[in-house]
Amino acid sequence: MTAAESEVINMIVAELLKSHEFVTNKAIIASLIEKLETEHDVVKLDVYRHALEAMILKAPEETYA
Repeated sequence: MTAAESEVINMIVAELLKSHEFVTNKAIIASLIEKLETEHDVVKLDVYRHALEAMILKAPEETYA
């Protein structure tokens, strides 16, 4: 995982914590999908896609928070 992808995931974790939501893989994946659906910057889209791929491929017991 690149630094940009880790930064995006950390940003999402912070957003989830700020909104008092549970930080789960499912919540992070849902947030990444939402960002993919609303973003127009192709560079950011690429980072979001790779971060989503990393989240899907990692083992369920691994955490980022």
